[in-house]
Amino acid sequence: MQKKQINKEIIHKFRMKLRTLKLEDAAAVITKNPSKIEKLFREIEKNEGRFINVFGNLFELMVGHYYQNMGSASIRMGKEIVYENQKNEIDILVEREGKNIIVECKATKSPIDDDFVKIWLNKNIPNIRKWIIQSNCNNFNKQEYELWSLGGFTDEAKRLLAEAQEGTSKYKIRFYDKEMIRDKFKDIGASNLIKMLNQYYE
Repeated sequence: MQKKQINKEIIHKFRMKLRTLKLEDAAAVITKNPSKIEKLFREIEKNEGRFINVFGNLFELMVGHYYQNMGSASIRMGKEIVYENQKNEIDILVEREGKNIIVECKATKSPIDDDFVKIWLNKNIPNIRKWIIQSNCNNFNKQEYELWSLGGFTDEAKRLLAEAQEGTSKYKIRFYDKEMIRDKFKDIGASNLIKMLNQYYE
C-alpha cells in the first residue's frame, strides 16, 4: 500500500512538472535547454520511473528541441483544439518557413498499426486541417503532418501511409521510425538527443 501511494505521488509530481513547463511554453523553457530533459529522466529513474507513463511527454519535448534547433518561428506543445464539436490534441505545432508542421509523437515500443493510421489519416488530419484554416492563426497555407513513432509501423500501416503520401496534394505527410528519428537527430548534431534516445527508449 505504501509503495503504491509513493508511486502515485511521484506520478503526480512529474505530470505537474511537465504541465507547468508546457504552460510556460516548453519551446522556450525546455527545448532550448535539453539538459533539463535529461534531468527529468534522471529524477524519474531514481524514483523507479520506468513504471511511470511520462516518457511519451518527454519524447515530445525531445522532438520540440529538434525543431527549436532547426530554427522554427514558433513551437506550441500539447495544444487542444475543437472543430465542429470534435476534439483533438496536437502534440507539437510548428511554424517554420511559411508552413505549419503538425507532429504526432508515439513513444510506445509496439509498432503503430493500420487501425491507428486510418484514424490519423481519415479523422485527425482533416479535423486539424479545418481548424487551422478556420482559425487563420498565421496565414500559412502550407501544411505538413508528421508521425514520429519509436516503435515503428506494421507493414500495413506503412502501406497506408505511403499510399496517402503519394495521393495527397493539399498537404504533405511524413512518417519516421526510430532509426529515421536517430538520423534526423544526427543531421543537426544533436548528440544529447541521440544519447537520451539510446539510453531511455531501447
